Amino acid sequence: MDQRAPPPLQRWLTERPVLHPDDLVVYRAACRAIMSGAEVRALTVRVRFADTEWIEVSAELSRLGGEPAHGLIRVAPRTHDRPV
Repeated sequence: MDQRAPPPLQRWLTERPVLHPDDLVVYRAACRAIMSGAEVRALTVRVRFADTEWIEVSAELSRLGGEPAHGLIRVAPRTHDRPV
């Protein structure tokens, strides 16, 4: 099964997108929750790459192992029929 993100999100493999400034508070809160011991946090944020418009994505931050600095972020294009 192909688990690669659809364009343009596949660029996340080699590029670091910019997070929308209005979404920083919710993203940082999710990161703090993970650092404090939460296993998973789901959220919706907007990102963009150098030559794209803002892309609304569903993101899931999850903790990997016992070290608070180790984690994973999974993203998918936000569809309004998929709750976050």
